[in-house]
Amino acid sequence: MELVESLPPQPSTERARRCALSAASSSSSSSSTSGLYAYASNKIVVVRQWTSRACVCTFGGHQHPVTAVAFSSDGRFVASGDSSGAVKIWSPKPFDYAESQSMKDIQSTESVECKYSYQLLAGKVNGLSFCSENSRLIAVGSGSSDRACAVLVDSGNSIGEISGHSSEINAVAMRPVRPLRAVTVGEDGNVVFHEGAPFKFVHSKQLHQNAVSDVKYSPNGEFLVTAGWDRKVCLFDGGSGEFLEELKVEHEGMILSVSFLSDDLLLTASTDRTVRLFDLKQKKTVKSYSVLGEGVGAQIVGVQAVSASQFVAVTLNGDIHAFDRENDANDANEAKIIQGHQGAVSALSVKPVLLSASIDGSVVEWSSSDKQKKEKVHEGPVCSLIGNPVFSVGWDRKIAEVEGSRSFLSEEQPVQAVQAAQAGSEEDGIYVVSEFAVEKVGSKSVAVENGLCIDATNEYVVVGCGNETKVFSPDLEQKHVFPARLAQVSAVQISPDNQLLAVGDASGKITLYKLADFSVVTSKWAFHTSKVTSIKWNSDSTYVLTCGLDTNVYIYSVKRPIRHTKLLGAHKDGVLAVQWSDSDKPEEFVYSAGADGVIRKWITRLP
Repeated sequence: MELVESLPPQPSTERARRCALSAASSSSSSSSTSGLYAYASNKIVVVRQWTSRACVCTFGGHQHPVTAVAFSSDGRFVASGDSSGAVKIWSPKPFDYAESQSMKDIQSTESVECKYSYQLLAGKVNGLSFCSENSRLIAVGSGSSDRACAVLVDSGNSIGEISGHSSEINAVAMRPVRPLRAVTVGEDGNVVFHEGAPFKFVHSKQLHQNAVSDVKYSPNGEFLVTAGWDRKVCLFDGGSGEFLEELKVEHEGMILSVSFLSDDLLLTASTDRTVRLFDLKQKKTVKSYSVLGEGVGAQIVGVQAVSASQFVAVTLNGDIHAFDRENDANDANEAKIIQGHQGAVSALSVKPVLLSASIDGSVVEWSSSDKQKKEKVHEGPVCSLIGNPVFSVGWDRKIAEVEGSRSFLSEEQPVQAVQAAQAGSEEDGIYVVSEFAVEKVGSKSVAVENGLCIDATNEYVVVGCGNETKVFSPDLEQKHVFPARLAQVSAVQISPDNQLLAVGDASGKITLYKLADFSVVTSKWAFHTSKVTSIKWNSDSTYVLTCGLDTNVYIYSVKRPIRHTKLLGAHKDGVLAVQWSDSDKPEEFVYSAGADGVIRKWITRLP
């Protein structure tokens, strides 16, 4: 299989916390990295371009949630830190598929190499900064003892001491020109100055009355600014660290993030839902940018300049607002809004366009015109997208029409509905299974034990109950029970022609049955090494597409059961959903989605 497109998740956000954002410098010597920015999304780092809905690459080398990212000054490397104190340094290069054309199977999705890996802190990493030569790195955060560390990039050896704080450190900035200077800010309200290398404490200032959330040097190193919860923005001399003045930016909420658009133009982002552009020469705000939305979700938690005129702002709900100063944008109506999921993607549908649902209760429509539309449909995880028109089914017992106004509750089900299926057309019925019952919504319910998964057509309803697979008629009259498996049934799927049934379990084994006489066609599909999470037939009932928690995707041939195509490492922490494309050639593409929140489109290679 060959990767066509990756649709990444949105940034991870936390209320009253600066969002982890960084961008390749516009003065970077490498044209391939110019205009890129990176952010953290759970356990991965996403690198994307200014307004593209697709990503350049993702890095999944962390075992814990990523909490800090930083580009090197030349844009060649990215440092990322996580909640355990681990720091990885890697190169944001997209996968070169030209080199993989002769490979039978692609072993990974985006080949991003981790160059260095260090355990620098005992707690969460909140901030990272490279020096101008990219040979030194400072990491700051939380911990019981050391809350900061300065090291050589290529060895991890310590180069001095970063001290002066009595509590958690929120951010760090190194001067982009010589002589070397480093500044840290934290929860104690202190702004601490260091010089090096080796780095040592010089002096500190306490000009803020509350936590200081961010610190940045201007590109030429002449100025330094700090911003915090007290709505203050303080300006310092970049060389000496001397306090110059408090800038009158006049935000009405906490200032969580700052970024320089140029040597004299400063961006400040606040929970008052605005980004202000402040001119250091004129000493005034020259423009204010607002974002759409109301309430807590529209609070801006991060801002990052991507070029001399372009920048992105991230809101608490994960939306990315891309602004272009050359377009004279004054509000969000002039900005491009990039939406997506903030959590694991749990379901996919391709009718009439690509739809995805996630554990945060949202459903996103991905149109072919590089646009997306996000809607919060459920109060809990979405477990299924079924039918055409498409209905979403959530753990809140709600069944809602995605492109319509109809919604209703599954009366018989407990709060956590496991899966749902639609039998042929909507008139044939919608079936929902939970731990205790299988229900034809609005009609009939039958008690089952440990109901886990379901599929339905106009002839059969198949339910996975513990280690057993039960076959019902459309009226929920039991017709057959297959022999118990060694592991729990985790996925069932009836072929479109109603002739075959594929059953997958928690051990990774898939068995193909003939529904006419309930005989076994093949039990040799046992290549998954962990739970099978989804099974999908192609329209001709000739191929079976499967995925599992082992991070792998397989395509099996019905006519030649011993043949298969494999895709290893498709998604970090497991693949949760797969779908064939809904095009003139439905076997030409497949989609996969996983616990990493990424949706990927692949050109298929049929076995």
